[in-house]
Amino acid sequence: MTRARVPVLASWLVARVTPRSRRDELLGDLAEMLHQRRARSGGLAAWRWYWRQTGRAVTDAADRAIRRERGPLGRTLVEDTRHAWRALTVRPAFSSAAVALLALGLGANATVFSWVNAVLLDPLPGTTEPGRLVQLSYLYRGDPLTSFSVPDYRDVREGATELEGVAGRDDLAVGVVIDHDAERAWAEVVTANYFDVLGVPMALGRAFTPGDDRAGTVPTAVLAHRYWTGRFGADPDVIGRAVRVNAQVVTIVGVAAPGFQGGESGLAYDLWLPLGAHPAVAPGPSRLDARGSRWLTVIGRLAPHATPDTVRAELDRTIDRMRRAFAAEGRYVEHRGAVFALSASPNGAVAILRPVLLVLMAVALVVLLVTCANLAGLILARSSARQREMAVRLSMGASRGRLVRQLLLEGAMLSALGAVGAVAALRWTAGLLVGMAPPSELPIALSVPVDARVLAVTAACAFGTVLLFALAPAVQTAPHDVAGTLRDAGAAGRAFGRHRWRRALVAAQVALSVALLVGAGLSLRSLQAASRMTPGFMADGLVVGWLDLFSAGYDETEGRAFYTRLLDRVRALPGVTAATLGRRVPLGFTGPASSDFTVEGAPATDDIRVAAVYHVGPDYAATLGARVVAGRDLTDADTAGRTAAVMVNETLARTYWKDRSPIGGRVMFGQPRADRPPTWMTVVGVVADIKQRSLTERPRPTLYVPVLQQYASAMVLHVRTSGDPDRLAGDLQRAVRDLDPRVPFFNVGRLDDHAAAATFTQRLAGDVLTALGALAVLLAGIGAYGLLAFLVGLRRREIGIRLAVGATRRQVVGLVAGTGARVVGAGLALGLVLSAGVGAGLRGLLIGVTAADPVTYTGVVAVLTLVAGAACVVPARRAAALDPALTLRDE
Repeated sequence: MTRARVPVLASWLVARVTPRSRRDELLGDLAEMLHQRRARSGGLAAWRWYWRQTGRAVTDAADRAIRRERGPLGRTLVEDTRHAWRALTVRPAFSSAAVALLALGLGANATVFSWVNAVLLDPLPGTTEPGRLVQLSYLYRGDPLTSFSVPDYRDVREGATELEGVAGRDDLAVGVVIDHDAERAWAEVVTANYFDVLGVPMALGRAFTPGDDRAGTVPTAVLAHRYWTGRFGADPDVIGRAVRVNAQVVTIVGVAAPGFQGGESGLAYDLWLPLGAHPAVAPGPSRLDARGSRWLTVIGRLAPHATPDTVRAELDRTIDRMRRAFAAEGRYVEHRGAVFALSASPNGAVAILRPVLLVLMAVALVVLLVTCANLAGLILARSSARQREMAVRLSMGASRGRLVRQLLLEGAMLSALGAVGAVAALRWTAGLLVGMAPPSELPIALSVPVDARVLAVTAACAFGTVLLFALAPAVQTAPHDVAGTLRDAGAAGRAFGRHRWRRALVAAQVALSVALLVGAGLSLRSLQAASRMTPGFMADGLVVGWLDLFSAGYDETEGRAFYTRLLDRVRALPGVTAATLGRRVPLGFTGPASSDFTVEGAPATDDIRVAAVYHVGPDYAATLGARVVAGRDLTDADTAGRTAAVMVNETLARTYWKDRSPIGGRVMFGQPRADRPPTWMTVVGVVADIKQRSLTERPRPTLYVPVLQQYASAMVLHVRTSGDPDRLAGDLQRAVRDLDPRVPFFNVGRLDDHAAAATFTQRLAGDVLTALGALAVLLAGIGAYGLLAFLVGLRRREIGIRLAVGATRRQVVGLVAGTGARVVGAGLALGLVLSAGVGAGLRGLLIGVTAADPVTYTGVVAVLTLVAGAACVVPARRAAALDPALTLRDE
């Protein structure tokens, strides 16, 4: 027999622990014995025998090796390990079930922790010492304002002594032309010290220099490593190469180190541009010197002696100086400083996913507890059959400590195999988080690596499970009454007394299952309530697609003309009932721009009036299905050269016009100033409030300005159709391409899909909680069934006597089922108490339901009652079906 005849795993095991002189001989003997055994007893039995022989060969070889190197202690440990391995292989069904249960419980924890690790513990992968990075923000009336103007950023940077460095960033969608091939890409506009502050080295070339921050210099760019390898073929000569970014020639000066995606968690950028290039590559007037234009996210690195509190105090002092310097303009009236660790950032994936991930991590731990309770119950049941074996070993001189150690080794082997299965499953489950994300125009990319931290936490959980499911059964298995156990095989029943351990474990499983099901039920009820809510528009039948005219070289006049031709072309398509343009899609991941504004005739106040601002096209309300409360919708007549028009929402109209009609009233952006004439806009319509960022948001004042008057180069085409939305998507692509093939038109799809961002966290919580809750309920049902089946087995003699002296079958069923009902009832009562904590944890994620929703609680109790009832009835009916004569004769 050659070594090739032996399976790979067995070969590896033998090779690892067997001396070279014995290796080939041992492998050949095993393969020859397998061949003979298969010929006599068939395939499955032969393979089971083979693995038992392999385990014995491995432990024998390890025994010899440790005897040579470690003496008596090593021999004892190897003997215990060998005995534990054989004990597991003798009962393959039990071992396989235990490993499968542990793989499920540990896999749930490993999967959720890999998400927590990627989003919260390492929000900006590729940075150096991320724990020292903080995000700076304003607080205005308790709400974080996360953007700074460039002059604000410079003031903060100059006043920072508690920070080693302060950097600014913002994202920008750009059109990139490489060798005459145009494509869509996402860039970050950053300050020159950005890579130094974040601690990101260059894989090639250099980072930005202070000169790159000055406007008017030759624009430069740094490529993301992923973009460099994918788009440029990892060409080392890319440094110095010129590409076009938004029709502007840009020189590549560096390639960032692999792994770094950018300064916003959950997003992966393709390239970085310096602040000085912003006027050349971004549409509109330069914002580098506009103090009122807040668009930079500011990140700082703590000095060695600094803390977030000292940085916050320093930021407050800087804002106070700015408040005094610009008191005449009314800026920074109630602003205060705020400092956030990256793991608690109010932006990006951290802000969206932090609440739900913390809940899911707690839920995954609960599932692991349910798994351990179930497995402990199985081991207790199995241990009752091994008490005679343990008594014999104790009578022959073995110590109780050694017996407990052997049983713990069995649990450790099961846990280790379960952990291997959990880690193997991470290859598929870790990526589920990204797969659940709805479509978006943003470059969403969550890297979920299975790194050393994930493996260490999984190993720690595996070690903890050994103590949870194996320690108590191990202590219980070694009997104190050795003589009684040897004398009477039925002493196992007496050793366990009233089986309080098993009852307590089953009750705990039921209680934890109730808590999980309540969480899942609240999430599902929340999604149902969200589906019934009216967001102020009708998403059904709407198709959206993103346009960018600036990257195609359009100026303002050409852009307005293109929008007019595009809308005319789209409205003529078959099945199209309405079409318009909008700067953002409602209920997407990106929110609106904001601006302070003035209402003509409104009483003066120290308050700064701030409104959300949307650039929209003609027939915006009609296309979205929003209700026009007063006046009219915007029309094709609201073009440049006509009276500036604006449409307001109900909240703004009700706040500033009270009981008067706002139609004909006037508003303007900013505050009136003596050095310039006011630019008033006339209110032509009032539209019902539209939910923009979430279904639970408070309505805020909103201004809708016509894009044909106040131009914006990046817009979203909204098209309502009476036909198939998926078929219309292709027609829209062709329409844009026929008008101008240079214009990027991307992310075309249903508005329903994009609006799913508003309930993304609720869907994530609902899906995961439902899966974990179903698993917990299944385990609880198995636990209840196993308890009653075990008790019936121990009480066969008693049940036989009861039946023999006249007890009815119904009474026996009631006796057994009543035991299960008491255990399940105790678990239900405890679970309802635990559910209050689950509801409190989910309160921030619920939409339209309360944490004490009676429908959810009633449904959970009904489900658990049905599952537990089924688990109790089956053993009870089997007990009632016992033949008294046969039972008493067997006993």
